Amino acid sequence: MKGMALSETPQRVRAKAQIDVEKYEPQAYETPSGGPELLEIHVAESFSGDISGEGKARFLQVVRADGSASFAGIERVSGDIAGRSGTFVTTGSNSGRECPSHTRNCVGV
Repeated sequence: MKGMALSETPQRVRAKAQIDVEKYEPQAYETPSGGPELLEIHVAESFSGDISGEGKARFLQVVRADGSASFAGIERVSGDIAGRSGTFVTTGSNSGRECPSHTRNCVGV
């Protein structure tokens, strides 16, 4: 993935992986008495399957009074995907109410 010219269009690939969370460290940064709690979460993950490697992520999350939560995050993964080695960045988000799971999208190499 490294070394690709910006003018080149990379081939789109759908990959599936098992993700194991190695570290999950939530830290509240805003806890108003009348509103939802805001958290920053540091995560370390390992990937196996179509993606193999290690990832480090930061997520911002809002937790509502009813316990539902929404998040958005960015992760850098170092490893292998689709026969190529290097690093890539993913984004992920979920509104928490409508979607029980989320999708990660590769946004850069």
